Amino acid sequence: MKNFCESLDLNVDHLVQKAGTFVEYRTISGHPVLAWCRPDQETQSKAPSQKDDAMPEESQDVALYQPIHETKTVIQGEDTEEVKHIWRATEAKLHVPPAVIGQMTHKAIELWLSVDDPRLIPLLETLALGAGLASEKQRIEAVRRARELIQRFCAHPLRAEIDAADERHHEVPYTHLNGEYTETGYIDLLYRKGDTWHIVDFKTDSIRSDAERIELIGKYKSQILRYQNAVQMLIGQPARMETCFLDDNDRVRVTEVA
Repeated sequence: MKNFCESLDLNVDHLVQKAGTFVEYRTISGHPVLAWCRPDQETQSKAPSQKDDAMPEESQDVALYQPIHETKTVIQGEDTEEVKHIWRATEAKLHVPPAVIGQMTHKAIELWLSVDDPRLIPLLETLALGAGLASEKQRIEAVRRARELIQRFCAHPLRAEIDAADERHHEVPYTHLNGEYTETGYIDLLYRKGDTWHIVDFKTDSIRSDAERIELIGKYKSQILRYQNAVQMLIGQPARMETCFLDDNDRVRVTEVA
């Protein structure tokens, strides 16, 4: 505080004498700064007291906001699958829940880590522990699989295109009014290239046939439409929507949603 007062050439005694009112000072560079000192108890006691039962007069001005008569029900969008913790330290199987792999992969993409980034493996190991994988074999397998998906994505042309984007935003929160309900969630990736905006939704589902892919596209369609509507409201223009499947027959498949 002493250094602060000296930088403003602030006389504390003078400020105390002006207690209760703003006093203007200036920095060395000439910027104005308002200082205010709280009046002591004796000065405050001299102020006219207000009766406890006295009510202020109601203003006749037009209200800034209309009263809220009812609220919309908020529904959390099912954008991410719930991760169930596995606490069995003696787990014999090498089973890693798909939701854990999805969580680990999405976090690495959110931080935009490449497969060669030295921070990737420590991050994945921490996420595996946080997900409750008590078995060392489970954690090793989870890290291996998540790294494999990241490596696959880094080698895909979409990664290079996003790297060259004019803007890139991860985990964009949105709120969308759907009739009587308010839906909230997060968009994996929103980026702009020139005048065109793109939405990318990453999926880590293991796809082994065309039928499985078609089924998943149908499953995620309502979620994708929420994204499109939310971005339309946010930026005032439509955005191209792409679903990026990271494990479609052991390769990346990008599907544009019309």
